Amino acid sequence: MANKSISMRIPVALILILVWTISFMQPGTAQTLQIGPLEPEAPALAPSLWATPLDLDFGPVGVGEMSVTQTVAVKNIGDALLANFTGGKVPLPFHVANNCAAGVQPGTSCQYSFWVTPSSAGDLNTTTTINTNAGPFTVKLKARGVSPEFSVSPLVIDFGPVVPTIKEETEDTSVDQQIVVVRNIGLAALSGFSGGNVSAPFTVADDCPTSLLPGEECRYFYNFLPTQAGTFNAASTVNTNGGPFTINMTGKGQSLPFSGQHVTPLDIDFGSVGINNPGIDQDVTLNNLDISNPITGFDISVIGIPFSHSQDCTPSVDPGGSCTYTYFFAPLAPGSYITTSTTTNSAGTFAVTLRGTGVRPELSASPLVLDFGPVENGQTSAPQKVIVKNTGKSTVTKIDTVNVNPPFSGSQNCAGGLVPGDTCELSFFYSPTSGAYTETMTTVSTKDMNGSISIKLMGGVKPIELTKQFIPDTIPVGGVSTLQLSIHNPNFATTQFSVALTDSFPAGLVLASPLNFNWSSECGTPTFIPTAGNGSFSLSDGTILGGKTCQIQINVSAPLPKDYVNTIEQVSSKYGPGEAATATLKVRILNYIPYVSN
Repeated sequence: MANKSISMRIPVALILILVWTISFMQPGTAQTLQIGPLEPEAPALAPSLWATPLDLDFGPVGVGEMSVTQTVAVKNIGDALLANFTGGKVPLPFHVANNCAAGVQPGTSCQYSFWVTPSSAGDLNTTTTINTNAGPFTVKLKARGVSPEFSVSPLVIDFGPVVPTIKEETEDTSVDQQIVVVRNIGLAALSGFSGGNVSAPFTVADDCPTSLLPGEECRYFYNFLPTQAGTFNAASTVNTNGGPFTINMTGKGQSLPFSGQHVTPLDIDFGSVGINNPGIDQDVTLNNLDISNPITGFDISVIGIPFSHSQDCTPSVDPGGSCTYTYFFAPLAPGSYITTSTTTNSAGTFAVTLRGTGVRPELSASPLVLDFGPVENGQTSAPQKVIVKNTGKSTVTKIDTVNVNPPFSGSQNCAGGLVPGDTCELSFFYSPTSGAYTETMTTVSTKDMNGSISIKLMGGVKPIELTKQFIPDTIPVGGVSTLQLSIHNPNFATTQFSVALTDSFPAGLVLASPLNFNWSSECGTPTFIPTAGNGSFSLSDGTILGGKTCQIQINVSAPLPKDYVNTIEQVSSKYGPGEAATATLKVRILNYIPYVSN
């Protein structure tokens, strides 16, 4: 008997039914979601918050000093009590206090207050997260601790010749007391004055307080009372919390008669001085040591800007008399300066070295990010303010007018400039017309310092983000796929109310039966009643807390092979329209036919 091959053909329809059944029996991730109600319920009440500002910069703060207090306002913009405030602790040297613990009723606010007391120099940064029943929000804090800064002048004292006897008997021929001035030119109190002792025949006294505040000055008084002839030297080292300084001194015990002139100090350091300021002055004393002849014929060299001088020595200095040179330093630009002032007269020539440093203005501003949150169209928000402080040694002569684009506007009281230590305010407003979330940057510049202050302004609520996909994205004719929607609220703790969307399918794509319809608990209790066989469905009255994602799953099917491009034009909420989303479902005819042969 001849061999025969045997073939077996299975009907295509049977294969499709088998594949459709397997697909339907494996609904995928839909089973991981909470099953929602099939009947509409009243929308749930929910808290929602808006907090601003969330980025605080305290700028430079003196070591041991307390900064100004900056406040974060927390407003309940929901329809339920805002409560369960936890967290919010900050590490030292930052501090925090709040009045939110009892909860916040809808439409009202509470505050978190922050400040810093640096214990050492350097950059300070931290963040703190505050949890609520509406979700968490995070506040960023930064500051810069700065050490005490001071200037001392003069650092070298020369008493010249003094008769070695009791001073009261030689007042007409001895050099007078010499004074060293200590100026606090920093942001921290200068304290801890100790030491400074000198050995005989020098003496010292001072009027420096326990704490020398920024901008203040005190003095050390030195005397030279020799009891014998000879040259004497000593050093006086004073310790402070900003570091030590040393005064070197010299003097000569010498019997009469004296001759010539004695000039002190011969080296003046003005330290750091701000540009645009009136400047500071220091004195040099000239003593005529000759008790018989006047000093005449003064020929004084010209010194250039930023130094200048005046004097009361011309036309002459009487025998045994004295006069004063007053030197000024008023820098017009930043940088280090040094010059020499030379004077020639009948007693000889002397030169005074002058040095100083001009420094630019330094401004700090906070906050630099303002979030106005939701404001109704046609309304104008309450103002939010940026505090600008002159933390440097220089006067800022002009601050440019605030200029921002609609829907924001601004004003300021800074145009006249700022002296060191003074503050002014930049005020900003938000007046929306479209309801869309808006961000912009504005800059404020000055004519006296490099760079500018950049401020970020935000208004409204960030729109809902929508994504969609078919699982699986390819099915046989008559098969079932799960349509999954992910609706994300990108706002940190602002609840999206009245979330709604409508999904209209392309022709031929319909809701399957059974629907296997689910939504996650993050959706709230929306109204959602889909019907099998329909080519669309709608959702309304959803509630999504800040930072949460609502997921919806529902089965779909199609009887014809093609690519079904499904687009949701947008999802909307109380705060306006959100994003659109598109996904494609591929429906195919399976041509696989088993073949059996012997």
